Amino acid sequence: MPEAESYTIRVRGHLDPHWSEWFEDMTMTHTDDGDTILHGPVADQAALHGLAAEWSAGCGVVIQLDLPPDASLRPWPGEVTVNLYRVVQEALTNITHHAGASTVAIRLAWEGARLVLTVQDNGHGFHVPANLADLTTQGHFGLAGMAERASLIGGAMAVTSAPGQGTTIRVECEATEAK
Repeated sequence: MPEAESYTIRVRGHLDPHWSEWFEDMTMTHTDDGDTILHGPVADQAALHGLAAEWSAGCGVVIQLDLPPDASLRPWPGEVTVNLYRVVQEALTNITHHAGASTVAIRLAWEGARLVLTVQDNGHGFHVPANLADLTTQGHFGLAGMAERASLIGGAMAVTSAPGQGTTIRVECEATEAK
């Protein structure tokens, strides 16, 4: 991840230690009042370009990156930036390990006041469980972690997939502009 400002994010409740891999560049501290403090660098929108290019070059899968022109980008609060970056990072990791995809499309856009991230592949697809947390009992934390990240920024994540139909991850959040 490129050089970035350092941010402190307070999360209500103590995050389990298995989440520390999600916050690899950040320190995670549990407070006496029951919260978790995350502190560290946060990348900006340009980091998505770098992540996509590096991942595509490393695995040979074509990525179509659809980001708004710089003029229409609004500054994001730090917690939105880092969590969307990590959702894309985990989605690409899942595609590498499970999808067998030949193309991936990543789209980030403002739809009114909502910031929407979509990661779509043309891979194998799978049956999506009614509760993504059910995957954690099988040792698969990726989708549940992405959903947790979406909720940390006041958003929601939806997964659409079926065998032979690829997978789409969609994260929506009400994102106020950074000050």
